[in-house]
Amino acid sequence: LSSVLSLLINIDQETILDFLGINGPFNSEDYSYLFGTSQVSTPVSLETFKLIIQSIWEHYQHGLGFVDIENIALFILVIRFIFLSKKYNIKTGFFITCIGLGAGYLWYMHLRDLAYYYMRTLWMCPLTHNLAYDFSEIFYQQRSEFSKAGTRFDSNSFYGPAVRAFTDITSNDNYRYDPISMLWSYLPTDIKFLSDKVYYFITLKAIPQTYRFIDTQITNLSGMLWYTFIVRINKRYCPYLLRWHWTFLIGLEFLERPFIFVQDRLIYYLNNILIPNSYFREAELVTNLLITLVAAQYIFIILGMLHALCGQYFYFPFLTENTELHIGLRPK
Repeated sequence: LSSVLSLLINIDQETILDFLGINGPFNSEDYSYLFGTSQVSTPVSLETFKLIIQSIWEHYQHGLGFVDIENIALFILVIRFIFLSKKYNIKTGFFITCIGLGAGYLWYMHLRDLAYYYMRTLWMCPLTHNLAYDFSEIFYQQRSEFSKAGTRFDSNSFYGPAVRAFTDITSNDNYRYDPISMLWSYLPTDIKFLSDKVYYFITLKAIPQTYRFIDTQITNLSGMLWYTFIVRINKRYCPYLLRWHWTFLIGLEFLERPFIFVQDRLIYYLNNILIPNSYFREAELVTNLLITLVAAQYIFIILGMLHALCGQYFYFPFLTENTELHIGLRPK
């Protein structure tokens, strides 16, 4: 059987490179006008592995993008599920893997939040070029979605379905029913000059501004509300790994906030003072400070996410002690 398969499948350098999506030194499409119907076949050698390693290095020398991080996380979870299923059973392995997935997802979303704050600085750091490229695609894609006519700013909020349901109830394909105007129609005509002013003040100023204020507050507090409900109130139902990493991230956010403001000030100082006045040596120093700031946080978040995916904990001064002070010591 193996001899028959070896005759049917021609394993050469071009086959391996095409399977991996790597452009080899001889592209059959580029040289088709020279070779006609004949196929270019190069035997597998050390040059093949050199091309593979070179292609991997060219892609990953600028760091991991969001797609790469997702693929690596999926690979780790699959391997861990197989290992835990053999050690315990499929049900236990699945539960433990899902807990690691939840903890890793917290770090992944924190990385996306940091990418938003460091959007301008990611392009300066060679280690985060791929991350900046992936995030720019996500950012402009979401921006184009929100720029479409009829898209609400609260479409992705947790109460978005309730708002859409209310909109569907009070409107049809051609008209929108205004419950307030219906009530206002029952008012006496003698006070219409005053009631109309009150109506337009309520509908054009009071309700929109109040709703936007409440939406902003809920959006800013939603993370803490979910943390309080899941980790603090219902901690008996929340796994310790998830509680530990979530609490650690909340403490980490307080430490990262000053660095975000420092990054904004350094960007302003670089673009508006140093470069216009030709202080290039100082500009290089500020650029290196920005690169160090972004690279250090990027590496730290990636390592934290790997620990979470593997169900592990780690020590960081001040944060680990405060985390375990809030939720208790780690189980032995």
